[in-house]
Amino acid sequence: LGAVPSVAPGSERKLREAMAFHGTPDFPSRAAPLLDEAVAADPSNDQAQFWLGVALLFKRQVGDAVPHLEKARDLAPGNRRYKQYLLFAYLQRGDTEKAATLQASMEPGDGRIVDDNVILGAAAERVTNFAQRRIAAVAVRCTYPQHGPDRGRDQHRELLAPDDDAL
Repeated sequence: LGAVPSVAPGSERKLREAMAFHGTPDFPSRAAPLLDEAVAADPSNDQAQFWLGVALLFKRQVGDAVPHLEKARDLAPGNRRYKQYLLFAYLQRGDTEKAATLQASMEPGDGRIVDDNVILGAAAERVTNFAQRRIAAVAVRCTYPQHGPDRGRDQHRELLAPDDDAL
């Protein structure tokens, strides 16, 4: 058995403080600064990297979220949740090539969340906001089965809310 890398205590403390807001409507705005501090204190804290990426996704800052989600995936390559959110972020950003590559690398147990045809269709014509939200809805169902349907639901509704110009 290999040694488990330790997380800097300051980083762990800031992560716990940030996660106290999980499931609340103001999670993204309240948690992001704390998660930023957690990442600064220990860039190898995969959980802090991941949750900062998620908070930025909720704030619709996809470009800023991707590097944190990539770092989390790189730090913990076996974590399927990290891969699922990164795949979603790539699609949100319109980066279908990276999405397709990531999807192809996912093991059956990783819970492939996007049909290959969706990625191929997106390569021909960028995925619409509505289609992206449908993909995100599948990601939410795959990612949070242990919490039941209610935990964090309002945040995900906000993330998946339709834009007026999308219809």
